[in-house]
Amino acid sequence: WDIPYWYIDAGASLMNILLSAEDKELGSGFLGGHNLDLEALKKEFLIPKSLEILGLVTIGVRKNIVKKHSTEKKKLIHSEIYGE
Repeated sequence: WDIPYWYIDAGASLMNILLSAEDKELGSGFLGGHNLDLEALKKEFLIPKSLEILGLVTIGVRKNIVKKHSTEKKKLIHSEIYGE
C-alpha cells in the first residue's frame, strides 16, 4: 500500500465536514493542494512548515437561499489561525 493511511483519515474527515455544512444548509467546496500556493497559505495562516496541506475547504452561505427560521439578515466573518 503506497498511500499513507492518514490520507484516508483526512478524506473521511473532509466528507464529515462537507456533510455537516450541507446539514446546516451551507454551501461548501474543496480545492486540492495541487492547485494552491502551499507556502503562501502556510505563511498566511501561520501553519508550521512541517505539516502537509492536502487542500482547502470553503464553507459559506449559499446565494439565493431563503432561511426557514429567520428573515433577519446576519453577517458572520470568521478567520482561523492554526493553533488558536
